[in-house]
Amino acid sequence: MEGKALAAADDSLIAETYSRALNIMWHASDAASAKGAAAARSFQEIMAARGTSVPQVARKIGIKRGIVGDLVSGRMSGPIKNVFVGAFSGALDIARDVFEAAHARALAAPTLGPAKADHAPSIIVRTYEEIIRTSDELTDKEKRHWLEED
Repeated sequence: MEGKALAAADDSLIAETYSRALNIMWHASDAASAKGAAAARSFQEIMAARGTSVPQVARKIGIKRGIVGDLVSGRMSGPIKNVFVGAFSGALDIARDVFEAAHARALAAPTLGPAKADHAPSIIVRTYEEIIRTSDELTDKEKRHWLEED
């Protein structure tokens, strides 16, 4: 009889400890999400905090996702035209200084581009203007829009 009482007490203690652990994790995750994008530092973190993605941001601002992907992955150097910074920042509801900090972080640690059949993936950083001008996916009218003078 004593063994059954001890086993029941152990099960109860395990259940209570498990419940407390879940509660601690929930509060930690709730606190982290409350900080949201304010604590985010990279474009990926900012987009995750906003519940969005590269394709969604690209659609929202009306540009091809490869161009947004170049920015986010650190393959787009400046200067970046205000028309793009304003549209991208507006889509994520971030200030320009947050954009600039995330851009600096992306440039400091760029990620690989897509792999090609004829060569290994590589990091090729190009200027904003070069990316826009050489894009086969943008019309001439879209290129003019994204290259507007500041």
